[in-house]
Amino acid sequence: MENKHLLKDKEFLRQHILRIQEINKPQNFQQLFSQPQPLVLDIGSGKGEFATTMASLFPNLNFLCIEKRPDRTLATAKRKIKNNLQNLFIFQGKIEHLIPHCFFKKSVHKAFMNFPDPWPKNAYRNRRNLNPEFLEEIYDLLETGGDFHFATDVKSYAEYAYSLLNNHTGFVNQLSTPWVHEVSEEYKTLFYHHAAKDGLQSHFLHFKTV
Repeated sequence: MENKHLLKDKEFLRQHILRIQEINKPQNFQQLFSQPQPLVLDIGSGKGEFATTMASLFPNLNFLCIEKRPDRTLATAKRKIKNNLQNLFIFQGKIEHLIPHCFFKKSVHKAFMNFPDPWPKNAYRNRRNLNPEFLEEIYDLLETGGDFHFATDVKSYAEYAYSLLNNHTGFVNQLSTPWVHEVSEEYKTLFYHHAAKDGLQSHFLHFKTV
């Protein structure tokens, strides 16, 4: 573990965070990690609770956190350093800035979108990250047989996401139902627990590319 004082040093923490101006087009993201392994995206990774847990549980996978808020990326960097995670790296910025130009096609093993902003009001729904154009870009970067996981505590967003995915010829539902409300503990994010505390059900979708 690094010296505790370094965890308070923002300049030191920023060495573990990539920004758009530092990225090639396209970028070989495997070069960021200690060894090449299947790449997993955590899109909208927040403070990194989910990704750092998964990176600890699955050292045979490389995790790229994508988060636009600087304070959250710094919190993720602290978690990475505290847990000595060589298989986790952080990008500060919007996923829209990374695709379609920065990824090689079929270079991603799994992608997670956990509890993105639902923009529930009709007037703002065009601001949702998940839309037909974005889904097509996700499809292009996922390898054949790659996994796409989506979670939300807003039923209308789950219905919308399921409709998009189920009507896309390149995705196949991996569940016997459109979604499930409960998953194993490592998949329960901070927002899942916030929703449960508020009496809201979460909706977990899982599709694979073909």
